[in-house]
Amino acid sequence: MIFIPIRPEALQRCAQLLPTNSMFKLLLTPIFLVSIVSFGQKKQATKVFSVTGTYRYDGETYRKGDDTYGYYGSIKVKQIGKGRIAMSFFICKGAKSYSSGSFLDTLVLNGSTAIYKTDCDANCTLVFRFTKSGVITIHKDADGDYNSSCCFGHAVVADGYFRKTSSKTPIIKDTDFE
Repeated sequence: MIFIPIRPEALQRCAQLLPTNSMFKLLLTPIFLVSIVSFGQKKQATKVFSVTGTYRYDGETYRKGDDTYGYYGSIKVKQIGKGRIAMSFFICKGAKSYSSGSFLDTLVLNGSTAIYKTDCDANCTLVFRFTKSGVITIHKDADGDYNSSCCFGHAVVADGYFRKTSSKTPIIKDTDFE
């Protein structure tokens, strides 16, 4: 219920519209005011959008010879039920090390947020916040050591923005990490 402050003049005007019996006014004034305030109020619609699709890391890369420098990666998501998604995730640091991190898993989707935790690193948490146009990833490591966090390659940090490039249902498989 929404409560809106009402000016005293409006309250007096409402009281004048009711019958003169003071007990009647006392009992019905709150009901009358709530009905006036509630009338015409629109229910706020929950913004629902599909997270299914393919996302590409929206970072800067450049090529030097055969090498690609800078982070790149992709996420593929398929909604598989109410509040559940299948996801393949890949992120790479680029040249010279090409250290990377990846996973293929089923995650709980709570609203527009999914959280990934791995058994191999209790300190690692990846938070995925979906929007209509992409997904923001937040890489958290409880002990602050990103050298092998989430069992990813050396110093791979998965923070960033992945832009949605397709809303088509992707085929998710364990070869998505190449």
